[in-house]
Amino acid sequence: MRNKYPTGLAISLLPAFTVAHGVALAAHALTGAEVFTSNGYTPLYQLATVAMIMLYGLFMMSLLDSLLAHYFRIQGPMIALAVSLFWAGSHYAYYYFREPMMVHVVSAFWITACISAGVKAVQAQAHARFAMALWLMCFAFAMAVVARPTNMFMAPFVALAGITALKNNWSQRALWQSAGLGLLAAWPVAVQMAAWKIMTGSWISYSYKSEGFVFWKSPYLWSTLFSSLHGLFFWSPLLILAVAGLALRVYRHGVRDNLILGPMLLGAAVLWYFNSSWHQWWFGDAFGARSFLELAPLFVFGLAFFFEAVALKKRPLQFATAAFVGVATLYTYALMALYIARKIPRADYLF
Repeated sequence: MRNKYPTGLAISLLPAFTVAHGVALAAHALTGAEVFTSNGYTPLYQLATVAMIMLYGLFMMSLLDSLLAHYFRIQGPMIALAVSLFWAGSHYAYYYFREPMMVHVVSAFWITACISAGVKAVQAQAHARFAMALWLMCFAFAMAVVARPTNMFMAPFVALAGITALKNNWSQRALWQSAGLGLLAAWPVAVQMAAWKIMTGSWISYSYKSEGFVFWKSPYLWSTLFSSLHGLFFWSPLLILAVAGLALRVYRHGVRDNLILGPMLLGAAVLWYFNSSWHQWWFGDAFGARSFLELAPLFVFGLAFFFEAVALKKRPLQFATAAFVGVATLYTYALMALYIARKIPRADYLF
């Protein structure tokens, strides 16, 4: 197997890579300098692709801002607090600033884009807008799946959003239009199948070979959340507030009439089970629980819900929340510094 990884990251970076390649060809022809060699690895390629990944992260935060403001009706200051704290105060910061070439920042963007487009498809009043939003949702879902196959956890949301959008814009034309656009949006899957065909001779292939989900009957559900071996909340305790915020929102408002929360919480449970069943449930020498970063939208939503609830409470609770946020963020950065300096184990229990 020449490359076991899915094609989603490569497709996502193709625009930046193409521009960098063109500039490298021109610059090398003009100067002959080795630094402009058009081999896919010289600084122009590195800078262009990393810049595009950072833009994906920025676009994701912008989409989450919009969803919180227009769909959930959260106040601006609470949105700013939730977005900035998740961005800079959780283990997402490590992958955004330190390991952007890993797939997680791009993958989380496609998850968020899928949610945003699904909401627009449901809310669309005109057939043209409905069709375009539905296409974007299907395309973003396909990109998410070819970025990380476990992003299939988004299927409940895509199914509900698609059915609801079709009901709201029902006509025979809309049905055929959405079916055609949905197939067209799946072209990233066709690219993935072509890559498998070239490498293995088969249109469908499991490229991880000896690696797999071996703990189906006894998943490490507790460990993936709380273990010192990259447990989600052990390495990013800030996200405890996100879970508390989601619980408060569900308790007060339920999920029956909510297009996003019900399917996403179901999907999160599925992803949790998948991650806990993986043969290396700690995911090697990752910084924290990188396998949960695709739940970035839920974490940001949960933080915003929590901060909005706390803003209405008395000062002692607000001070306690601020203290917890400060300690949790400093703790994560302390772990980050020790991890980068190799002062703590990267693929073993801390205790």
